[in-house]
Amino acid sequence: MPGGTDTSFFDAGTASINPVFVDTPERVAADILDDHARRRSASYPGRSTNRAITMVARFLPHGAVTRLTATVNRRLNLHQARDLAA
Repeated sequence: MPGGTDTSFFDAGTASINPVFVDTPERVAADILDDHARRRSASYPGRSTNRAITMVARFLPHGAVTRLTATVNRRLNLHQARDLAA
């Protein structure tokens, strides 16, 4: 599962993402293909933090992961994001 990827996904809404935390689509695709060639059953393309966050979430109760994710999204003001087409 990739983290932030520099695509047009955010163009249709009011949410934005800090460019410091995004990877290029080319890097994400290359990482996935490399993992596939190595016959890995899971791929964590992009930054190493993507893998770390996923690993931590495996050991926490689902409710804790949900609350933590909600807190992070609120701090990033993603709870106020709106679809511009709506």
